[in-house]
Amino acid sequence: MSSKPKKYKRYETVALFLTLYHTRLRAGELAALLLSDITIGERSDHVTVRRGKGNKARRVPLNAEARAVIHDYLQVHPSCERQNFLIGQRSEPLSAHAIYDVVVKYGRRAGLDEMTPIGINLRKAHQLLWGRE
Repeated sequence: MSSKPKKYKRYETVALFLTLYHTRLRAGELAALLLSDITIGERSDHVTVRRGKGNKARRVPLNAEARAVIHDYLQVHPSCERQNFLIGQRSEPLSAHAIYDVVVKYGRRAGLDEMTPIGINLRKAHQLLWGRE
């Protein structure tokens, strides 16, 4: 797979950002996420982090927006041997470093020079604690 179709890239980028934003996963946790770690059901929507901080597993609930974005992304997700949630250009799992680079790249395009995966999580925490900016 030399390059991903534009439609897939767009869905992947949106899924990457909104999954980080709504779940507050760390970049490494998102990079390690497998398709089997995602549960979208009628009543129980969540992602399972198998090895989080301190090697602890945890379940992270998905809200309606995250669920919809992940569902749409999974419709165009390429089938390949690796069952990682995010797949890089050579059908390899997207690394935590690559996720960081994508976030920084799009942050700069949006005029947010200091945007990082941690920054997305802090912004979400701020909004949860003090309301919308």
